[in-house]
Amino acid sequence: MDSSDDEGEEYLFKVVIIGDSAAGKSNLLSRYTRNEFNLHSKAIIGVEFQTQSMDRRKRSNPSTQRENTNTNTNTNTNTNTNTNNGSKLYLVVFALALSLSLAPISKAGKLVVYWGQDVREGKLVDTCNTGKYGIVNIAFLSQFGRGQPPLMNLAGHCDPGTPHDCDKVSTGIHHCQSLGVKVLLSIGGATDTYSLSSADDARGVANYIWNNFLGGHSNSRPLGDAVLDGVDFDIEQGEPHYAALANRLRELGGDKIYLSAAPQCPFPDAKLQRALNTNQFNYIWVQFYNNPQCEFNANNVASFMKSWRQWTSSFPGSKIFIGVPASKSGDAASSGYIPKPQMTSKVIPFAKMSQNYGGVMLWNRYFDGLSYYSDAIKSSV
Repeated sequence: MDSSDDEGEEYLFKVVIIGDSAAGKSNLLSRYTRNEFNLHSKAIIGVEFQTQSMDRRKRSNPSTQRENTNTNTNTNTNTNTNTNNGSKLYLVVFALALSLSLAPISKAGKLVVYWGQDVREGKLVDTCNTGKYGIVNIAFLSQFGRGQPPLMNLAGHCDPGTPHDCDKVSTGIHHCQSLGVKVLLSIGGATDTYSLSSADDARGVANYIWNNFLGGHSNSRPLGDAVLDGVDFDIEQGEPHYAALANRLRELGGDKIYLSAAPQCPFPDAKLQRALNTNQFNYIWVQFYNNPQCEFNANNVASFMKSWRQWTSSFPGSKIFIGVPASKSGDAASSGYIPKPQMTSKVIPFAKMSQNYGGVMLWNRYFDGLSYYSDAIKSSV
C-alpha cells in the first residue's frame, strides 16, 4: 500500500485461480479483465496473469499484463489514466495449472541412452567418455524364454556367442562404471524372439541373467567378467509373466541392483503393467514416441500432460523419465520427436514439477551423435 496527499491510497489484491489444465481458468481471467471469451483457446503450460486497476469511486480503463510460458511472449500494457485523488485498487489475478504450479521443483535429472543397436555409434568407452550420460542401457538380450537358449544381439559390435569376442565391451563396462555411469542390460526390444511361458520360466530366465550378467557365477558370461549394475525391461512382445522375473531378480540382487522399465506411454502398458505393479523398479523411462495419443504435441499439450501425470502419480516410488527419440529421422521413431527448444522450454520444466522426475531417456546413442540432442538439453535436464 502506498499513500500520499496527491495520489491517495493504493491497494493491491492478489487472487489465485487454481485448477486442472483445460478447465477454463484463462478464459475466466480474460472475461473479467478484458470482457473477452474464446471458445477455441488452447491449454497452456505455465502461469498466466492479468491485472485490473480501478478507482474505488469510478472504474478506470483496465491495465493488463500477461505472461504465458507456453509461447514465451511477454506483453505489458498500461492504459491507466486515472487522475482522481481517491484510492486506487489493483487486482492481480493468476491462473495456475494445479499440479504445475504448486508442486515443488525436483532436483536435476539424468540423461539415459541406449547403446548397442548400431555399430556406427562407436565404442561403449567413447559413449561414456562424452560425460553426457548417467545411465547406459546395453541393448539387447533379445532371445530368451520358452526353453530357448538366451542370446544377445549387439548389431555388429561383437558376437556374444563367440568366446572373448565381446571382451572390448567388458572393458567398456568397467570404464563406464569407473566414471560413475551405471550400465544396465536391456532385455527384449522390438523382435519376436522372446517370450515367457510361465512364472517358472520367468524365474529361470532371471537366474540366467543373474549368473551371466550380474553378481552370480558362470563359465560362459557373454560380456566377460564385467558385472552390470542392473536390468532394463524393454518388453514389447511375448506373454506378460514379467512380474515373476522382476521379483526373482530383486530376490537375488536385493538393493545392489537397479531395475528399470521402458513402457509405452498409453496407460496401462499392455506387457509391463503387472511387473510395474510389483514396485520393484528404480527407474521407469516412458516411451513418449510411436504413440501419437500420448506424445507431446505443441498444438495440444493436454494429452501429454495427462499421460505424464498418470505415470508419475501411479509409481511415486520410481523415478520417471521422458523417453524420446534423439532424432527426427524416421529411422529413430515414426513419431514423437520433440524439437530441442520445445524440450527445454516446455516439456522438461513441466516434468520437473513432479517430485519423482528422473530425467530424459534417449533412443539411441547413434542418433544422438548425429543430432547433438543431448548437448542441447543436458543443462536443462
